[in-house]
Amino acid sequence: MSKQDWLIFATVLLLGLVCWLAFSLWGGQNDASATIMQNGEIITTVTLDHYETLTIPGALGTSTIEIAPNQIRMLEAPCPDHTCVKTGWIHHSGQVIACVPNRIVIRIQGNTPPVNAIAY
Repeated sequence: MSKQDWLIFATVLLLGLVCWLAFSLWGGQNDASATIMQNGEIITTVTLDHYETLTIPGALGTSTIEIAPNQIRMLEAPCPDHTCVKTGWIHHSGQVIACVPNRIVIRIQGNTPPVNAIAY
């Protein structure tokens, strides 16, 4: 590779790094929160700006919810198929984790609406 090829490569790499850093700092959902409901009633609303583990008693037993910056997940649940646990981390406004047998629902709230479609 010539010096010009290396210069182009380094410039593109640096530009990509700057774009990624800018999106990480300003494009994230820093105002995100999650609402945790049981039997259709709000138990609590938590902000997604810290690490925390919550235990929520449900119809079948205790569910464990894990909170991390800008994301939340169902860590453990007493339901038979563990679909809620297999959902994994959610982090976009409007995303939901539902443990139907244990009657617990987690919904991400935020000012940034989810993208439903992109039209050109």
